[in-house]
Amino acid sequence: MLFRHEFHPGIADGSITCTYRRWKRPQARPGGRYKVAPLGMIEVKSVSQVRFGDITDADAVPCGMPDRAAIARDLRLPPDDELVHRIDFRFAGREMPAPPDLSDEVLERKLARYPWADDFLRLIDSRPGVAARLICQDVRRDRKSFKADVRKLKALGLTESLDVGYRLSPRGRRWLRDRYD
Repeated sequence: MLFRHEFHPGIADGSITCTYRRWKRPQARPGGRYKVAPLGMIEVKSVSQVRFGDITDADAVPCGMPDRAAIARDLRLPPDDELVHRIDFRFAGREMPAPPDLSDEVLERKLARYPWADDFLRLIDSRPGVAARLICQDVRRDRKSFKADVRKLKALGLTESLDVGYRLSPRGRRWLRDRYD
């Protein structure tokens, strides 16, 4: 689940336990555990729909926001009668799930489905910590699809997210070295 970095300290110390989202359908489920990279994991306690007009200033506090108006700005000012999803969660710790322990043969088969993978890995290796909005221009991709593809590489244990941008994991560096050196 995506949260702006300014909310990470509050999530980690347990003072932020709620968020509102403008989803067409729920994207989280009670009991589900979700990555908040690079912070760790959250566990969703409940997901409900509420009318934005029913949200109060007090409802903003567990979201890490000062008042209802801040939630409105964050949600891009929906009409008061619009339904939004309220997600209550708890911080579940800093342990991120380990990437799969794939053999090089299995990894190669998986990467064969991603013809862009080697180019992305070389690009990230040459520009660690550079914002995705800048890197995606180099590969002529929109930011959203670029980030989705980098998450696929991350799930294979080849990249790591930084506060800004990405870098190759040790396995990602080894993969490139073995293929191109």
